[in-house]
Amino acid sequence: MIPSAVRPGPRAGKTVLVPLAVLVFALSAAAAWWLRGRTAPRPQGGAGRAGEDGLSGQPAELLRGAGFTVADRRTAAPPLELSDLDGRPGDVRFAEADLTLVYFWFSSCAPCVAELPALGSLARDYAKRRLRVLPVCVDGDAATVRALVDGIQGAPAVYADPGGRAKARFDVQVSPTVVLVDRAGRVLARGAGAHPGGRKEFREFLDVFLPP
Repeated sequence: MIPSAVRPGPRAGKTVLVPLAVLVFALSAAAAWWLRGRTAPRPQGGAGRAGEDGLSGQPAELLRGAGFTVADRRTAAPPLELSDLDGRPGDVRFAEADLTLVYFWFSSCAPCVAELPALGSLARDYAKRRLRVLPVCVDGDAATVRALVDGIQGAPAVYADPGGRAKARFDVQVSPTVVLVDRAGRVLARGAGAHPGGRKEFREFLDVFLPP
């Protein structure tokens, strides 16, 4: 006697066809999803604030025109601990600005000191768009740096690097070295010898990356 659980009957053909139809549909949907993921264009992201890919398109070209090397992948910036010119230490929190421009310079770099008013102009013009400009002298204490910048009209707040920690962490070898960090604390670009204060390409980049 054939067990009733597997006994063939008049509805057996229908009960087999329904699962097969479901299986075919599932396989078709999976194949369509896989093909869509392979062929869909990757979003450029405009300013590219989210995600780990480096900048591309117009923002990247403008930065290169301003003397920067654009990172292929955004990597976390090292911790940045600075001292103001009163000697008070503090940690930089990149999340407090949409873009942070860190301008590392040596005390012997006269063109760097001369650029401070232009950096101050950038900071003022783009403050409402959440740009922060941090000029950091990497080889002098607070008193030495104060003596260098006293009397310079229009300069932004200037910082010192006690002990050279920031210089070492950011591998500063050329003056100036400019590092751009997004609000997630990731490095977008570096400019060894870049002078963004006077480059129209850099302002054009800011207009794209930090829209009003």
